[in-house]
Amino acid sequence: MAWEKRGTCGQLYYYRVRRVCGRVVKEYVGSADSRKAKEAAVQDAARKAERTASRQAEQQRRLAYDSIAEQAASVVHELDSMVTTALIAAGFHRPQRKPWRKKRGEKKEVLGRR
Repeated sequence: MAWEKRGTCGQLYYYRVRRVCGRVVKEYVGSADSRKAKEAAVQDAARKAERTASRQAEQQRRLAYDSIAEQAASVVHELDSMVTTALIAAGFHRPQRKPWRKKRGEKKEVLGRR
């Protein structure tokens, strides 16, 4: 999608560029005097602006998602440390990083009873 100077006098021509089966193909639309070429250039510019706006919106969505994911990871880390502290205080341990277990030989203390 570009105006190109061609020939010895440097006249402008409008070409649309696209890919077909991985190869770049240029499609002639018209010369600078042609109304069709001018309309095609305006349409292509509008499509390009739309794609740019779409990419920017997607980038904003990703940034918002990353922010939320970061906050969630922080909350999960805090909860994990709180649960670990509570389980250790209750007499549990994790042998060799396996699931939590109650320690053997610990006397169970019932609140309010002796």
